[in-house]
Amino acid sequence: MKKIAAIMTICVMSSMSFAQQKLNKERVSPEKRQEMKIQKMEAELELTPEQKIKIDAIEAKYAPIEKEQNEKHEAIRQDIRKTRIQKREEIKLVLTPEQLKTIEEKKVEKRVEMKEKRQERIQPRQEDPKN
Repeated sequence: MKKIAAIMTICVMSSMSFAQQKLNKERVSPEKRQEMKIQKMEAELELTPEQKIKIDAIEAKYAPIEKEQNEKHEAIRQDIRKTRIQKREEIKLVLTPEQLKTIEEKKVEKRVEMKEKRQERIQPRQEDPKN
């Protein structure tokens, strides 16, 4: 039981840390992001002024379409999230307290496992300056 409590504490602390990092990042406006993307292309591909103008026009043409698609995608994600929550609540009503406890323990184990895998993926990137 102490082990589970320790694992849960670690999970909560790490998720709070991750949330803090996420909040500290500045949000970049879509226009600024587009500008940075084109500047990067310009530097990497040595675009001519004509190419830059054409790419600007293409980006501007597709920006509203992509924005609409992103908004639809977010709405769908919210619907999926609500459905999953409802499903979990209904399942909880069917299970015994012991079964619920087992589910919670498995959930904590899964989070720890996922965190370890995520760290394994991140470590090689941090060591290799090319990536």
